[in-house]
Amino acid sequence: MAPTAAPRQYRADIDGLRAIAVLSVLGFHLGFRQLDGGFVGVDIFFVISGYLIGGLIVGELAGARFSIAHFYERRIRRILPALFAMLGVVTIACLFALYPGRLARYGASLVATVFSVSNFYFLQTTGYFDQAAETKPLLHTWSLAIEEQFYIFLPPFLMLVHRFAPSRLQAWVAATTAASLLASVIGVSNDASAAFYLPFARAWELLLGVLLAISLKVLPQSPASRNAAASVGLAMIGAAVVLFSPLTPFPGIAALLPCVGAALVIAAGSSGPTLAGRLLSWRPLVFIGLISYSLYLWHWPVIVLGREMLADAAWSGKTTARLLPLAATSVLAILSWRFVERPFRTSAWTRRQIFTLAGAAALVLAAAGVALHVSDGLKSRYPPEVARIGDYLEYPESRLFRSGICMLDGRQTYAAYDVERCLEPAHPGPNILLIGDSYAAHLYPGLAEVLPGANVLQATATGCKPGMGRMLGSPDCVRLANFVLRDYLPRHRIDLLVISGRWYEGDFKQLGNVIDWAVAHKVAVVVAGRIAEYDQALPELLVRSIERGDPALPARHLTVAPAEVEAKLRGFVVAHGAGYASTIDALCPAGKCDLMTVDGVPLQFDFGHLTREGSVLVISRLVEAGALAPLDAATARKPPPTQPD
Repeated sequence: MAPTAAPRQYRADIDGLRAIAVLSVLGFHLGFRQLDGGFVGVDIFFVISGYLIGGLIVGELAGARFSIAHFYERRIRRILPALFAMLGVVTIACLFALYPGRLARYGASLVATVFSVSNFYFLQTTGYFDQAAETKPLLHTWSLAIEEQFYIFLPPFLMLVHRFAPSRLQAWVAATTAASLLASVIGVSNDASAAFYLPFARAWELLLGVLLAISLKVLPQSPASRNAAASVGLAMIGAAVVLFSPLTPFPGIAALLPCVGAALVIAAGSSGPTLAGRLLSWRPLVFIGLISYSLYLWHWPVIVLGREMLADAAWSGKTTARLLPLAATSVLAILSWRFVERPFRTSAWTRRQIFTLAGAAALVLAAAGVALHVSDGLKSRYPPEVARIGDYLEYPESRLFRSGICMLDGRQTYAAYDVERCLEPAHPGPNILLIGDSYAAHLYPGLAEVLPGANVLQATATGCKPGMGRMLGSPDCVRLANFVLRDYLPRHRIDLLVISGRWYEGDFKQLGNVIDWAVAHKVAVVVAGRIAEYDQALPELLVRSIERGDPALPARHLTVAPAEVEAKLRGFVVAHGAGYASTIDALCPAGKCDLMTVDGVPLQFDFGHLTREGSVLVISRLVEAGALAPLDAATARKPPPTQPD
């Protein structure tokens, strides 16, 4: 006998679970540190979708009433109207909020979103330096793309199994789920970004919901077991939201915690009430769950474009930076749910009309995206100087910083690090070994150009401040740091070890261990301090200052590391027998930060990372000041002149 799904009936607790999922995502994206694992809300949505859609298909197959055309009509009614409405409004907003380079990139992402392949697009285009979290209004649509791809392949899969092996439907779904989970686990170890964005590495989360829908009858049904399962499930979700962080290898094994948690909550409430179910059925939570799709659609564009359009207003404050987008998202979500989602789901339009309207809307949006992309973001609208500086928002940092080779940018694992190219010593030298995070990588161009007689070795990784022994960070960071410090450094002649990072006081202990280790091996050490940072990308601030005739605007957005942290770091480093190089002092002599070269090149291309010219300037000044001793400052090239403010 073929498995059948439980009869469909409305469950308020599932809407409550949706609310927990979307609130977790919103909290994470709004920067609540207590919700650093809030990104798992997407995984909860996947399980819910798999359960509902899988149960629907299997139930209709069992009753011989399943229709592919009817299935896709319902999916179009459910997904596309609110999505296309959001895309239309956001596209218009982007015309006013984004400068040409970013607008062109938005156009490409719009086309990818319309055709349900934005996950592939963002896999190819999103890197660490790309500031995806701040500059891509449609980044969140990667999850919608995965769901839509799942809806393409799930019905034929279930139809084939139901036709030829109906008694083994459960086994086939379970085997496919396991295969996808295995792919996810392997993917996280080899290419974390691919595992995050690719559908087969994510399919198990949706299939877990499908498996749940066709397996409910074999699950324990007693009130005690149901209450225990639901309580444990909620606890697992809460643990993932609170304990996970962006550094957690994900999805892989870690994703089991929120996904199994969501499955337990759903399963427990399928045959009777539970305490957790009653909590989730609280009316405010249920309402949030009802509008959760629109909340998810609108929240990210509001956050991104809000930063762009209101940066000089109240948006810059931490409290208002959270309250304003939350309020705006809530209003837009309610309007979208009331006037777009509900009417289209219940309209009397025929299937042909629905398909025709959806196709026409898709073509219009795709055409707009193509136009924005091929016109280079309507670049001709802007004065040449504004357009030229704005181009630095798309700065090609990967080649300069050797991303993916000597700089693991978050998309590569330790296996991608090229030891031969990055750590080949020269004889007689001098050999400079540069280690740390991206704030070490951005010093590489300057070291290589200002000190042409030196051999610059590089071992850097995103968010990877080096340490010894047990240290916090991704497994790849730990592996790289341990290899370079414990294996490589003692066996090779290193004339100068340069350590750089985005330092906080909490990093001092590990930094001290690294310095002590290097000094014990007769290696001279210099620690580079924090660089000057802005709350937005410097090129964007520069073009805004030109447009408004306000040259002091960038300085108002400066968020330099606190002076006491700088002083503490300097004292700590010197006490451990290392030299200290103040990159803030080099970039900001006399307390006033240089912004551009005399040729009009911004010295930083995002909120903090240096362009090639900025790197050359900083290293030149550090060498002139003797901060990189024992290297010979006389052999260094002079720093490039800067443009006076």
